[in-house]
Amino acid sequence: MGKILQIRLSASTYNLDDVLKAWPALYNSVWGDEKAFTFQAMSAFANSDQNRGVLNLVKDLKTALVHNEWVSAKKQALEPGIKEAEKKAKELDEYLANWDAKAANRASDELESILDQLEVLMKRLS
Repeated sequence: MGKILQIRLSASTYNLDDVLKAWPALYNSVWGDEKAFTFQAMSAFANSDQNRGVLNLVKDLKTALVHNEWVSAKKQALEPGIKEAEKKAKELDEYLANWDAKAANRASDELESILDQLEVLMKRLS
């Protein structure tokens, strides 16, 4: 790494439309057109398409869990998976910070699997 030019590992969502295609129930629960949840007003970026990637989805699911109007049973059912996704996203960030691309890739796959499971659960609860 140079003195001026920094080399970093990072993770980003290449195609934001893929988030909606992969997890429509999760996507709509936090960013849907119906704007059913009051937590959205807390974020200046809630309506920005640039902030609708995988890691943003995890962050906003956590925010929704804390601040939205989901019924108690739905919150209880989703909470473990959302917390697991949040933990995996933090692990991913740590692996990237430590330049561990293989572990970061594994964590990315695991995070997507957790979101897949949450999607199934969200559809069942809706």
